[in-house]
Amino acid sequence: MMHDSMSHRDGSTATREGFTLLEVLIVVIIAGTLTALALPYFGDSRTSRITSAYQQLHSDILLAQAASLSNPTSPSTIQLLPGGYRVEGIADPVLVSFSGHGDTSGVLMTWVNVNQSRLPFNHYGALDGDPDALDPRITLTIPGCPSALEVTLVNSSGEIQGEWVGAN
Repeated sequence: MMHDSMSHRDGSTATREGFTLLEVLIVVIIAGTLTALALPYFGDSRTSRITSAYQQLHSDILLAQAASLSNPTSPSTIQLLPGGYRVEGIADPVLVSFSGHGDTSGVLMTWVNVNQSRLPFNHYGALDGDPDALDPRITLTIPGCPSALEVTLVNSSGEIQGEWVGAN
């Protein structure tokens, strides 16, 4: 508690205890501002792990597309696995597992519109198959997380689209 002596015109002194309303309001405003700025850094770690898995998948799809463009006689393929995937048709095949510890631990993959759990690319870097077929979708989730990330590969162009959706 703060003790101040205040002088009056007549020479007497008065003691003040506590804080003024203005001082309290300034402290509350500063604390609220700092909390609002720090809150995004303390988000759900599950969504952070899903985001990391998406970034890894996205970069490996781009790797497979680039390898297919650079070696048109032997295009790349991504083999989808429940806990990760394998990039084939590149100089050093890549195996990614989300079941271990780290930035992507616990992420599960499910997919629809994918033939035989494979994403084959053609010499243009697009998916090798019927361009009019339904676009393959891969969903990245973590059990108990309210959100999932749905990754769509556009058949005709090979474009990668990611969108947050509610988890089922």
